[in-house]
Amino acid sequence: VEPVGFIASVKSYLLYVIVVGVSLFLFLLGWVGVFYLWKNTRRFRFPAMDVPRRLGANYAAGVGAMIYFHDKHESPDKQRDQMPDYLTR
Repeated sequence: VEPVGFIASVKSYLLYVIVVGVSLFLFLLGWVGVFYLWKNTRRFRFPAMDVPRRLGANYAAGVGAMIYFHDKHESPDKQRDQMPDYLTR
């Protein structure tokens, strides 16, 4: 039985459609893989920030300084403004 109509016209191009579809899928899969590797291997450079003096000393009395950044999704080296602790709670 010979296919008729639309099936007959598409049958000769079926191999090309499959090859192009698989090629596009592999191309997109490669770009997703490259993006995933880039995202997981990038390094952040933290800015050198001047911490204000406390009662004439360069450090607090036995307390480590915590520096908070206002956006956890943006790179820390692009955030140069300190944010007080009470604004992050």
